[in-house]
Amino acid sequence: MKPYKVLIFIFLCFFVLAVLGSVFPPDGLKIGQITLRFPSPAAVFATSDEETLNVDKSVHDLQQKKNMQAIQSTIDSLKYYKNYVRNDVTRLYFPGNNYKYFDKLFALMENGSKNEVIHIMHYGDSQIEMDRISSLFRQRLQDQFGGMGAGIVPPIQTIPSFTVWQSYAGDLQRYVVYGDTSQPRAPHRRYGLLATFAQLYSNATISVGTSNYKKAPEKSKTFQCVNLIIGNNEAGFSATCKGKTQTISQTKKGVSVLKWEFQEPVSRTTVTLNGKAEIYGISMSGKKGVTLSNVPMRGCSGTIFTRIDSANLAQSYTQMNV
Repeated sequence: MKPYKVLIFIFLCFFVLAVLGSVFPPDGLKIGQITLRFPSPAAVFATSDEETLNVDKSVHDLQQKKNMQAIQSTIDSLKYYKNYVRNDVTRLYFPGNNYKYFDKLFALMENGSKNEVIHIMHYGDSQIEMDRISSLFRQRLQDQFGGMGAGIVPPIQTIPSFTVWQSYAGDLQRYVVYGDTSQPRAPHRRYGLLATFAQLYSNATISVGTSNYKKAPEKSKTFQCVNLIIGNNEAGFSATCKGKTQTISQTKKGVSVLKWEFQEPVSRTTVTLNGKAEIYGISMSGKKGVTLSNVPMRGCSGTIFTRIDSANLAQSYTQMNV
């Protein structure tokens, strides 16, 4: 069939339907219990009196409404937290009810994210073993203020961790200031900032790094700086890491920190020790930012710090920027 014939057929169909619609009763045609209805041409071609929808205006109005809701939500949140820090029974209690008490700490961590490493110590009992709580706290701080690594660990670790893997070999003897009487006590009070240390008598190796636990916090999986914290070394003490050896030629009382920095972040490393010294800990961190150390002390009530040499503890804190 030719195209013009198809077009004529379509117009004829429209014409027949229009005539049928014109003569069809407005109330329909009843045949038994069935009513047949047919629209009239006026109903088909009637123009709508409804206002045309302005999509841009509708979107703008909706966005304005959401913005106002967000502002109100922020105001409500600020009111809630302001009331919380002042009146709630579960709030943190600040000295003198000064809720700006930690402002200097936050300023310090902001500064640390630019040019230095801030070490934070998380002391606790068995509740923080395995790095359960500390790892989350560390990750949040490092997300906010930068940094990497799992912080300071003891030379000999008897408690497993989700985050850190470590091992040792050689002539090391572990001493702790907390726990029951079965735990070995040192003949002095120089336990360091982890309340435990290892006495090196000749040679040893200490390996540290990331555990194989898949859910370990991402920022704790690598580090770019290693610090070895020692004390009361004899002359000729040396430590080697990544092929670089550092030596303390003279006998030295007090705390010393030997530092190694790597060009790229690493996940594991080994420190080789030669000589005689007290080994207080090894830290894994970035070159700047924040890191947090997990210090679980099973069976400890938190009163052991008075049994640690205060000068030794103060030197450790100062040199590690705690």
